[in-house]
Amino acid sequence: QGSVPRADQMSGRAEKGYNCGLALLGHTQLTKQVNGDTRAAGNANMAWAGHCAYISGSAGVSIAPQQAPKPPKNAGIAVVSVTPDGTPSFVATLRKPGGVATAETINAVTTKTGRSILVVGQYGNDALSKPKPMDVYDVSNPDCTKYKWLGTYYWPRNIHNLTLSADGRYVFATLPLQAADISGLFDNDPK
Repeated sequence: QGSVPRADQMSGRAEKGYNCGLALLGHTQLTKQVNGDTRAAGNANMAWAGHCAYISGSAGVSIAPQQAPKPPKNAGIAVVSVTPDGTPSFVATLRKPGGVATAETINAVTTKTGRSILVVGQYGNDALSKPKPMDVYDVSNPDCTKYKWLGTYYWPRNIHNLTLSADGRYVFATLPLQAADISGLFDNDPK
């Protein structure tokens, strides 16, 4: 974004691109995991907790809600483990009801007590279909393959832009504005 110096345009330097102080540490294709399962190659949005990244797939958005009961094999949230040196590896796909049609409806937070919560919900691309599922995961374990599904919450209306409160107790959605208290899923846990 911004202006490209005329000298860079004339010399051809602008065609090489600019990294603005960033360097690529690693890359992984999100098409196959270790056990051979496939996942959509398209990526929409991402949330993270610790060294685990959760990437929503754009292919899942087009399936909701018409095919949600039987989503394609490649729909879901990619779980990626990133080593300290920046090497990413695709380790799993989350395929509960909220995760098979997620785009901008993904968020994670790590609380002051160390609990990490991930929420993924069915993208609100069809405002007329109700209810909209949202899956809740405890992703506190540093091993990215050891996430714990806590349950699926069904929003009464369309959802978009999920956001967790800093303490992980509340989830907010837009279009229309809604809030849900999810603390009951982990209130008996001492964390």
